[in-house]
Parts: sequence; C-alpha cells; structure tokens
Amino acid sequence: NRILDLRKQAAKRSSQTEDWEAEEQETAELPYYSDMAAAGSGFDLTDNGYEMLTVVKNRNTERADFIVKVSGSSMEPKYSDGDLVLVHSQPDIYEGEIGIFTINDMGYIKQKGPDRLISLNKKYKDIYVGEYDTFRCAGKVIAKLNHEDIVR
Repeated sequence: NRILDLRKQAAKRSSQTEDWEAEEQETAELPYYSDMAAAGSGFDLTDNGYEMLTVVKNRNTERADFIVKVSGSSMEPKYSDGDLVLVHSQPDIYEGEIGIFTINDMGYIKQKGPDRLISLNKKYKDIYVGEYDTFRCAGKVIAKLNHEDIVR
C-alpha cells in the first residue's frame, strides 16, 4: 500500500507540473516597434512599421499593448540601449512616470516632468516641448521585457 501511495503522489505531482508548464507557456502576440523610442535625441517615426512578437503571458505582458526597443543611453541605469520595454497604450501619464512620447514625430522614452521630458542619465539634457511642437504621449512603460519571455 505504501508503494502504491507513493506512486499516486508522484503521478499527481507530475500531472501538476505538466499543468503548470502548460499554463506557463500560454502566449500572446504584441506589436513590436524596433525603432520607436530613443533614449537620447529622438528617432524619426515616419515609418511606423512594426512586427508581431509572440511572448509568454504573465502579469506584465498581459497589461502591455505594444513593445518598444530602446535606442540610446539617456534613461540609464533603468533602461539601456537595446532593452525591450512593455508599454500600456494611454493618452497621458502622471508626472514622475516613464512613458513613450513623440515630439514632432520623433520618439522618446522619458520620465514625465512638470514642464519637460526628463533623462535619468544626467549626461543628457532634458527635453522641453515648445509652444508650436506637436506633442503626444503614446503610453506608459510597464517594465522591461525579459528575453526568456520571448517565444518568437
């Protein structure tokens, strides 16, 4: 009886592990903009091209509407050149939050300040929006996308 109970427990654990792995591999597709947000002097957004990226569903990826590749070092140490960030699409964010912005079709990842976009890396100047500039918030940065969460 004891051997039979141990086998049942092992089979149950194996079944639970398979269920957990199946849940862990649930995926979603998100638009990936490889050249959208510059952490520096801005990136021309006239192309607006994207590809779909399959990612593992988790707390962060489920909240995201799109993925952006960071270009530059003005948001270091939090975000570095080449990082992929998950973004929730929304028309504005609170001061102090980090978002994706466009000014005259140039894309930026910056912290929102009261009257400017702030670079975390003090080697870079903050960006002031002029009276005649076209300014838009594309969304709030949720988190970095972990490379192990990318399926394809």
